Amino acid sequence: MNEPMATHGIMAEFESPEQLLAAAQRAYGEGYRRLDAYSPLPIHGLAAALGFTAAAVSGAVTYSPEALQDEIQTLPGAPPVSFKMFSGY
Repeated sequence: MNEPMATHGIMAEFESPEQLLAAAQRAYGEGYRRLDAYSPLPIHGLAAALGFTAAAVSGAVTYSPEALQDEIQTLPGAPPVSFKMFSGY
């Protein structure tokens, strides 16, 4: 009984946000529904490409200004960035 092993997950790394977005769109288009993606910065259209709706997005990622500034500075060709603190909404 040499049954093929079931695939439980696949992980990939992409060189650009555009490649990640295209892969998510293709996977969803092929019928995959249990998808997720991770990026240090938001990618416009990625949530929709994964099939998320506004009601399905329940949380938010919170960065301190310092951590976000450090993250942005690691991007190739990133301009100098500074954030001003504010309180209240």
